[in-house]
Amino acid sequence: MGRILHVDDDVTFSKSWRSRWELNGHTVTSCHTAYEAKELLKDISKLFDVIILDGSLTKRGREGPALAWFSRTHRPQTPIIGFSGAETNIWGDLLGTPLFESFEKNFDNGKLKVHLAAILPPSA
Repeated sequence: MGRILHVDDDVTFSKSWRSRWELNGHTVTSCHTAYEAKELLKDISKLFDVIILDGSLTKRGREGPALAWFSRTHRPQTPIIGFSGAETNIWGDLLGTPLFESFEKNFDNGKLKVHLAAILPPSA
């Protein structure tokens, strides 16, 4: 069973994906701000197998890449999957780095499922 940290300011999107992942036997911790995510990432008692985050994260945008770099500092071995809308280059220098994958928000669910299966331990 995998432990997912999902960070997205779109509560409806977040609830939908949380339900899907939980149905597949994974434990999901959801938060909706960069501040909440940073507090969780600083807490070493909280363990995650993957961090899935929204690139814009707020209506002002672009908190996602900053949070991804923060995650790299505090959880360097934890894979990150970043979602972005129309701006495919929002991730900048993160693209091509180890343990990072990006998807557009209109992604292919099958591709994400395969990617998660490679990262997460199998559910019991």
